[in-house]
Amino acid sequence: MSQAVHPASTLPESDRLEYLRLVASMALVDGKITGAEIAKLERLAKALDLATHTIAPLIVALRGGRLDRAVASDDAMWVSGPQAVRFHLMIDSIVLAFTDGALADAEGRRIQELSTRLGVPREDVLKMARLIEKILFKREDDAAVLAHELGDAVGAPAEGPRLLDSIRTIAGGSN
Repeated sequence: MSQAVHPASTLPESDRLEYLRLVASMALVDGKITGAEIAKLERLAKALDLATHTIAPLIVALRGGRLDRAVASDDAMWVSGPQAVRFHLMIDSIVLAFTDGALADAEGRRIQELSTRLGVPREDVLKMARLIEKILFKREDDAAVLAHELGDAVGAPAEGPRLLDSIRTIAGGSN
C-alpha cells in the first residue's frame, strides 16, 4: 500500500467523511453497488485516515443501495478548497466509476456535473479519465510517462508519481 499522503487527509474529519460520501455517491449512479466498489471506498477511507467506526454507517447504507445521508451542499470545503483536493476528488471519483471496466453514461454525466461544481476544466477531466483508464487496465508503456502526464493534467507536474501511486492504492487488486 501507498505511503503517500492523500491531500484531503489533513482536512477535518467531517470534511474527510463528506469527501468519501461524495465519491461513494458515484458508485450509486448506475443503480447498484458492488463489493469491488465498497473495497475501493474502504481503501480510500484508509488513505483519508478515517477510522472504521467512522465510516461504518456509510458502508452499511451503501450495502443497502443508498447513502447514509445526503451529500453536502456546494459550499462544502472540498468544493472551494485547495486545487489539489478538488483535482484528487475528481481522480478518486473516476477511479471508482471505472470499477466495472467502463464508464456508464450516467457515470459520465455525474463526472461532468462534479467537474463543473469543482471548477475542474473539462479537458483536464478527459485527460485524467484517459490516463486513469490506462493505469487501471495496464494499458501503459511507461509508468514515468503516465505519472508525468497525470501531473500535467492536474496542473502539478511534480505530483504525478504520488497521484499514480494513490490511484493504484485505491484501485487495489481489482478494478
